[in-house]
Amino acid sequence: MRAPDGTVRHAYAELAGLLDNLSIDSLVTKQNAAEELFRRLGITFAVYAEGGSTERLIPFDLIPRILDRSEWDLVERGCIQRVKAINVFLYDIYHDQEIIKAGLVPPELILLNPAFRPEMLGIDPPNNVYAHIAGIDLIRTGERDFFVLEDNVRTPSGVSYVLENREIMMRLFPDAFAGQSISPVGNYPERLLENLRAVAPSGADDPVVVLLTPGRYNSAYFEHVFLAEQMGIELVEGGDLFVRDGNFIEAMGDTNYFQIGEVKYGKPILDRIIQRNTSLSDAAKCALISFDSTMRSNVSVGPPIDLLIYRRNSLKKDFTIRLEDDDPYLQAIRDGWGGAIHKAFHDISHDPGWTF
Repeated sequence: MRAPDGTVRHAYAELAGLLDNLSIDSLVTKQNAAEELFRRLGITFAVYAEGGSTERLIPFDLIPRILDRSEWDLVERGCIQRVKAINVFLYDIYHDQEIIKAGLVPPELILLNPAFRPEMLGIDPPNNVYAHIAGIDLIRTGERDFFVLEDNVRTPSGVSYVLENREIMMRLFPDAFAGQSISPVGNYPERLLENLRAVAPSGADDPVVVLLTPGRYNSAYFEHVFLAEQMGIELVEGGDLFVRDGNFIEAMGDTNYFQIGEVKYGKPILDRIIQRNTSLSDAAKCALISFDSTMRSNVSVGPPIDLLIYRRNSLKKDFTIRLEDDDPYLQAIRDGWGGAIHKAFHDISHDPGWTF
């Protein structure tokens, strides 16, 4: 609020005058009132530790951080530029990888990163947007110097606290807002919903948006509930997601949720057969046997089967094929595996000596 020489910064002039007329007791009373409002509204976050979790109130500072218009314009331009750069970077590493070819980023830093998903190679997301929501942590080091501490572009949380913070500040210090031109934050839920609808797959005339939450024990559950209510959308958990008519994604009027695939029936075959030295051809055969076992046990799964093969660290499609139900090789897999299982079963002749 004050410059190094002790003078009040221009952006804080009105607030400083207001605070000068308040006693320490008045400030303590307002701080307690703010915390009581947070507690009453349930604005908390959970801190998990060994032995359980603790609900804590979100930290609240009576003295706001104020940026004047020129400072905010600088921050806004920088954040927009950074989010665009992040999306361009992600598009590049999942397509031509020019940044790696140019030697600007070591390949192992990207390709061996646990967050790198080879399944996304060559896939164009709607509007080429990978990071739909960005929470960028900034540090101010000078009058017009800002540094990025961290980019949160996966599932950042915390915006609900910003909105509630503004609401409570307006209750406690209504005079501080009078006659001031303060940028609004209350329209965030509407803008978020517009953003999510804008990245729906092409052809979705009326896309359905839901908010997926791990549940009430998640540290950000308050935010999940808050945003779902503010956007007027459903709050769903993992149990609300199901498979309909096989392992493909489809949203219909009576099932307007996400559909997901599963690994279950055929996985034991993979676990028994696949080793580190298994050849690609044997791995492909094992995958088809595994899938055939899944189809045998789950009537909702069926052809066609899309098989894609790529070599480790190559990140290029070496082979791809679609197998229909009448494919000769798929039929040979089905008949050969079924016959081999029957033979193996009858070849196990050990008698444990049980009497029934």
